[in-house]
Amino acid sequence: MRPLTLSPTWCLPLAGAGLMLLGWLESQTPVTLTFSSYYFLPVALASWSGGRHWGYAFAWLTGLTWLAADLNMGYPPEGQTLFRGISVFNHCLAYSAAAWIVDGLRGALVEIQNRNAALEAAVEEVNRLQDLLPVCAWCRKVRDDHGLWQGVESYLQAKGTKLTHGICPRCQEQARREMDTLKAQVVTLYSEPRK
Repeated sequence: MRPLTLSPTWCLPLAGAGLMLLGWLESQTPVTLTFSSYYFLPVALASWSGGRHWGYAFAWLTGLTWLAADLNMGYPPEGQTLFRGISVFNHCLAYSAAAWIVDGLRGALVEIQNRNAALEAAVEEVNRLQDLLPVCAWCRKVRDDHGLWQGVESYLQAKGTKLTHGICPRCQEQARREMDTLKAQVVTLYSEPRK
């Protein structure tokens, strides 16, 4: 499963449009109604899709958008400059922290998903290796789970497999030839005169 990847091609303009909409809404409402918490959405979208630097850029744009909305409300700036400056700085600082956190969460999610993918691959490899049966290339004995070597029949019976015996056509032909050879040797042995 891949992390939620958002294309900066459309997410950054969407975040910009959201920021402008919030600024316009802020400027159209009374000073007692604020949309400060909603500014998190475009900052988070920019940070998730474009990275920490885009998140920081949108964090500072939120401060400037808030300032523009505040100035557009028509309140006299006399005596408010310091307070507005502090408020803009607080907005920028808070949303920069949000951008940093969102980017960190995205990085952590990507790291977790990469580790999960590596663990899944390791589990698949272990499962594949468990399906292998270690057989001696020389004597054809099988190594069990305890490292002991035993014949194939003993190994399979220990695993609960019931066996029947038969002979394949190839081995049957070989056995027939060996029997014919043995018969010929026995006939030759007994047909020779005894001394």
